[in-house]
Amino acid sequence: MAELERLAAQPVRLLSPAEVRERLQQIEALVVSSPIEAREHLRRIFASGKIRLRLNADGVFVALAEILGEILLVETRTPAAGFSPGREFTYGSSGGRI
Repeated sequence: MAELERLAAQPVRLLSPAEVRERLQQIEALVVSSPIEAREHLRRIFASGKIRLRLNADGVFVALAEILGEILLVETRTPAAGFSPGREFTYGSSGGRI
């Protein structure tokens, strides 16, 4: 409970432009190394999980997407054991009784 109160008392810090650039570079590297994992990561970033394509007057497709603001927030606590940044679903559990 004390940890929750401590977190609630802290102001929310947004990522700096350099940190946003670093996250984008990590996503770009993930696209190269693991396209399927990158697709799932991007699905969590975009509102409705989609990039929409529209054909403009010149006959060129334009990609439109809404990015969820939560991705610009900074982690406020230490990740749990088994968590690896960029691999949100890397979570270990025995599946046994809690």
